Amino acid sequence: MVIEDSFRTENELKGNYLRQHTDLEILYYDFGAMDKETFDSQHGQLWNNLDADMIAAGFKEPPVPPRDLAKEIDELKAKVDLLRVPK
Repeated sequence: MVIEDSFRTENELKGNYLRQHTDLEILYYDFGAMDKETFDSQHGQLWNNLDADMIAAGFKEPPVPPRDLAKEIDELKAKVDLLRVPK
């Protein structure tokens, strides 16, 4: 989704997505306008789009990938081995 210029605050951006979420729930629960798989897909996409727009607007930091601790340990062991004095 493209961020509209009219979103001046974080609450306005969230409010827009909340309205879309409510509309989606009404279509699914009240009118049965879609099957569960479609609802689940659109529901997930809605929140993914909110996260992306929050990041793009500067209201949220991008997620930090998890550290690969095993790789970091191996790299540190290799550095230690380089520093060891041969006997």
